Amino acid sequence: MSSETSIVDSEPWTIDGTMKVENKNNDYWHIREFVVEDLKDVCALCREAFPLEYPKEWYMDVVNGCYISYGLYHNNILTSLLVAENTTIRDCDLEDKTLHNDPSVHVIYILSLAVTENYKRRGLATILLKHLMNIINSIQQFPPKMIFLHVLCDNHPAISFYRKNGFYHHATIPNYYQIGNQFFDGFTFVKHLNTNYYGPFNDLLTSIYKCCTSLIDFLASPFRRCGGTSRKPSINKREKNDDKLVSICSNR
Repeated sequence: MSSETSIVDSEPWTIDGTMKVENKNNDYWHIREFVVEDLKDVCALCREAFPLEYPKEWYMDVVNGCYISYGLYHNNILTSLLVAENTTIRDCDLEDKTLHNDPSVHVIYILSLAVTENYKRRGLATILLKHLMNIINSIQQFPPKMIFLHVLCDNHPAISFYRKNGFYHHATIPNYYQIGNQFFDGFTFVKHLNTNYYGPFNDLLTSIYKCCTSLIDFLASPFRRCGGTSRKPSINKREKNDDKLVSICSNR
């Protein structure tokens, strides 16, 4: 088997709940959602791909439709899988609530993306990620604003893959993973689905704007104190600052 051959550009692909491709080698590839009968294969692939041990209840949720979960099959062999969750910022773990200041915003959390060893470097993870994007684009009510995930800090191939596909580093979580008796840091990677958002550059501009506004207020404060014949009540000053804060937030 030529493990270096990519199938990303193979034709034809059709999307109607599944994705299928037949190439010149008469190989048959298709994507489908998991069912209960897939439990054994899903467990085997995850145990091969990850140094972590998932509880049995999690696997049961994966094959019972509790998540967005599907696999890419080659001649009925499970080669790779993706498991994701459509949730809100409000329901995220504490360390992920900083992803957005609106707790009601819907987001997609990728729990697992794995490719079995014999099928690596063939573009399968890219196909699974593109299929997830198709699913997200079909969501009409409460469309998600972003996709995010966690990755082991020294998993450089995965980090490179996500960067290549438009994700950026959002945060570092100390001791996020426990493997055996050791703890390892985790990275949070994010891909915004709003084309008007520019990731870290947008955050940088917001920070610069805040700093400039604070500096102007500081420099102008002596002139404010000297410019009037009477001093305004402190409650009015507080109200003015609150209005200013609202205007800054609304411009994000």
